Amino acid sequence: MGTWHTVKGYSMSPEKEKDYCLTDKQHHMRKYISFLLILFMAVACGPKLERVVEDTHPDGSPRLVQYYQDKDGTREKVKVEAFYENGNKRYNGEFASGKRNGYWIYWYENGNKWSEGYFKGDLRDGYGTTWHKNGQKHYDGSYSEGIRTGTWTFWSEKGELMKELNYDE
Repeated sequence: MGTWHTVKGYSMSPEKEKDYCLTDKQHHMRKYISFLLILFMAVACGPKLERVVEDTHPDGSPRLVQYYQDKDGTREKVKVEAFYENGNKRYNGEFASGKRNGYWIYWYENGNKWSEGYFKGDLRDGYGTTWHKNGQKHYDGSYSEGIRTGTWTFWSEKGELMKELNYDE
């Protein structure tokens, strides 16, 4: 018979010790589950979004949906979604301090993307792309505080390169 060990106040023999030790897989699974539990608690306890349908189409489907969040005791609009009458999204984006801030995307009524890009303080800021109604890229380039910067590329509705312009020159 093997030597007896005391582990956390319990006495056990080496033969039984294996029954009380976690395998590497079990140890990693326990860490993973603990992480998920902490993440769930953080999300569940985080600020809640209030979804408000501000306007509807004649059939009752949403035309405009705004999301509000309590920030420092005040109700602030943080996100918006708009829809065409056929149910397709028209646009969605984020707000901060009442202004467009963050990623925004717009669609044509047929469901194809029209434009996507970033806003900062209600002004375009960063890389953006716009498409023709048929889904072909129309133009892309960067903005800085609402002003076009750098090289912009333009394409025809057939996808042919039309021109490139440098707005820094």
